[in-house]
Parts: sequence; structure tokens; C-alpha cells
Amino acid sequence: MSRLSNQAYHRSKFTDTMKRYLLTTGLLLSVFWLQANNLQISNVTQTGNNISFTLSWENSWNTTNNINPLYPNNWDAVWVFVKYQNQIDNLWKPAKLSSTAGDHSVTGGGATLQVDPVADSMGVFIRRSSPGAGNISSAAVTLRMGPRIGTGAFNFKVFGVEMVHAPQDTLQAGDGLVNGSLYFSPITITSARQSSGLITGELYSGSPAIPASFPMGFNAFYCMKYEATNEQWVDFLNTLTYDQQASRIDAAPNSAAGTNAYTASVTHEGIVEIVVPGLNNTQPAVFGCDLTDDNAFNTSNDGQNIPFVAVGKGDMLAYLDWAGLRPMTELEYEKACRGPRPRISTEYAWGSTNFAPRTRANLVNGGTATEASSATVVNGQVIAASGSPSHGPARNGIFATGSSGRESSGASFYGMMEMSGNLWELMVTAGSGGLTITANSNGDGSLSTNGNANVATWPDPLGTTGIATRGGSWWETTSNSVFTRIAYRHNVAVGVGRSYVYGIRGVRSAN
Repeated sequence: MSRLSNQAYHRSKFTDTMKRYLLTTGLLLSVFWLQANNLQISNVTQTGNNISFTLSWENSWNTTNNINPLYPNNWDAVWVFVKYQNQIDNLWKPAKLSSTAGDHSVTGGGATLQVDPVADSMGVFIRRSSPGAGNISSAAVTLRMGPRIGTGAFNFKVFGVEMVHAPQDTLQAGDGLVNGSLYFSPITITSARQSSGLITGELYSGSPAIPASFPMGFNAFYCMKYEATNEQWVDFLNTLTYDQQASRIDAAPNSAAGTNAYTASVTHEGIVEIVVPGLNNTQPAVFGCDLTDDNAFNTSNDGQNIPFVAVGKGDMLAYLDWAGLRPMTELEYEKACRGPRPRISTEYAWGSTNFAPRTRANLVNGGTATEASSATVVNGQVIAASGSPSHGPARNGIFATGSSGRESSGASFYGMMEMSGNLWELMVTAGSGGLTITANSNGDGSLSTNGNANVATWPDPLGTTGIATRGGSWWETTSNSVFTRIAYRHNVAVGVGRSYVYGIRGVRSAN
């Protein structure tokens, strides 16, 4: 593998710095040390309509000069969005960012970077402008915000999520196995098929007609590089009202400090805890990570970098709405895993049929930023085959190292991690309840008063249709490894209840 191509599969490195807060001229400017590939947003300042900060992340790449079809021709990026709070209603609201590229700037960082705004102004993508690979260090970013509601001083929070670009290209759907509704038929999604839609029965046995507006993976999109972590989920909870929090956790927000936010039937459901109790219907709670359950929150071994479990359909949709993203579709999942490569029967996300299950029993430095596998490195490593509630998912990018390739790190074709195993991917089904979603039906950054997503074209967060599962989880036994394959459509309805095998990963169509 070439050096540039290999960057997509490099190790996730993390910092252990807790959240810090700066009080500057009456403005509370939150500094979030976001932990995938050591993504850091710091030194936040605001002047008029401009918000400035320092951005760093590791193992960035742009391989748009690659001509080898075995490797991706794409880039990674950071999706940046901003929330603000006035001192009248104290609600955190999305700050719209200018849709004009010239209103934003980014300098430094050790590479030439660019800011790509989006049409709905919900955030920006920051990425390399030209081919290259390596760390981005201390880039100076200034973004232009739109008008804000309220008067006087405002509080601001700047968030970032690592994303991977999947270019416009054909997709070979399915893997050649025709088995009723459990696999897509072996068809190729081309520009013509995306533009015209699919007829009844064309996608799988008994499939409805798929409208042209349904994202089928041909058009370019960004996908989250990792499943949302415990720390990212905590950051989300800490911007909600008391009533919104009550819908997104199992415990009451006014429970005592140290209370698990979720039913601890599995060890990893106990990571997110209440740090400061809320006041009934008025003051929201403050949450933190505490894997060690010692009431010393957000310390180096508290599981911040492990993907969040205890996820339900409504939780996944709420997070993506809040972040200005949208749920991926089943076809986009296959595209993110396989890319434009030919289908391989029974393949996994790393592009082969090798399958080497690992569990948390194989790990060292558990719960820390350096959590790693102690097992012998082989191709097809995956967190799966546990079947025991004493285990759970591993940190994002667990198998990726400076010398690993796609198969040994478990990366998808484009560089998304853990698309097979770790946690089930929740996505919009190409069937009942899912066909109204469109490419640009992204979240608007705001939730309903009871904490639910409210995008009209998305599946109903309180319904029982529209969301499917792909990719398997840490729970699957070896005999159930079929669940972990790219093409397998798991026929289990995802309702409103939470499960310790579901994760959160979203996408956003590229402009």
C-alpha cells in the first residue's frame, strides 16, 4: 500500500485532556478536546460575526492524485458546527455559518487547507486542498456566522466530527447471493439508475419501487469516520434542556451525582453518568464519562473514546439532527464499505472474507486513549464473537497502527472504521418507512421540545419502521459472523427501545 493510501487506515491517536472553559469578556467559550485522531478545537474567540479557533487533527489525507483502483481517491475532513446560547432563555441554538467560501479562512496547520461551506449553513467542512498526508497542527480558523437570536453577551460552543469523503461513482450492490430479501440483487447503481429510481422488485425480492430522490450511493457524500463516542454523546447531552435530556437518558436528569444515565445491564452502558444533577424542568443536568465508576469524571481511563452504546432509534436520529447530519441509507452503507470495487461474495468491510474475532478480553489499557489489542495481528480483525455482557465495543480505530493496511485495521475502502463489528450501524432502510428521505434532508441543528429529531422526511423517531441494521456488533458469536458481512440485511425491526449493540454514525451529501 502506498504511503498516501495507507493514511486512511492509520492509527487513531488520542489526548486525555478534559474539557476546559475560558471566560473571555463575558463570553463562555467552551474548548472541546474531541478525541478521534486527536481532533482538537481550542482557543475559541468571538468578534462580531466572526468566531475563531485553533484546529488540529492527526493522520489527515488527500489522495486525489491516486490512480490505482485498489486504493481510494478521496480525502478526510472535519465537519465543524457551532452552537450559541443567549442569556435570556439559556437555550443552545445552532449558529448559521455563511454559505460563501470567501467569508471563511484557514491558515497554517502544516498543509494547505480549505473551508467548504454548505448550502444550508449548518456548518463547514475543513480539509486538505491538495494531495498529501500527515498531521494538521494548530491551523487558525475563522468562520463568519449569521445573525443570532437575542441581545447582550452570548456563550459559544464549537464542535467537530471527523468525516470521510466518498466520491461520486458506481456501486455494485449486493454480493452475488440472491436470498429473498436478505441481500440486494447483484445490480450496479449508476448515474442512470440514481436519476430514474428502481422499479418494484429490482433491488431485492419484494422490494418496493425506489424513488430517484432516495440516496442510492452513486452521488458523493461524507460519512462519519467513526461511530459517535461517549464523549461526543456527553457533549450532545450537555446542550439539551432538562426535558430533552429526559427523553435521551434512562435516569431522571435530577438524579444524584454519579447516577448512571443508562440501565447498566452491560458494563459499557454505565460510562455516561450525571456529574451535576439538574433541577426538575428548569436546569439541565451536566454529564460526564466514568467507566471506572469512581465519581472522578473524564479521567484518562473513563472510556471517552469508546463508541456510545445504549442507543435507540430516537437517540441516533436526535444526535444527527442536532449535528446537522442525516442517517445513511442501506445503499450508502454498501458504498462506504465497498467503494467502486467489484463485489466479493461474503466479504466484510475490509474487502475480504477473512474473519478474526476479538473481544475486550484481548485488550490492554482498557478505557484509555491507548486501548489496544493484545492479540496477534492478522487480516480481518474485528470486535465480534463475544456473546457476553461483560464485554462490549472497543475504542474507535482499535486495530489501526502506523504499519497496518486495510485488512488488518478493519477499514472500509474509503477509510471509515468499524463498519463491520463493534456496533450495529443504524440506517434508513430501502423499504417501508424509509423511502421519503432525500439527499439534502439534513438535520437543522434543533430538536423538538421533548428531544426528538423533527426532520419531516426522516423515519418517525417514535415509529417502528424505517430504520435497518447492518454490519453486526461485538455481541455476535462466530456462528453469526454472517451478520457482520457488508451485504447481509439483518431483518430485525429497530423500534424505540435502546440496545447495547447499536451505534451512531451519520452522513451528509457533498454539495
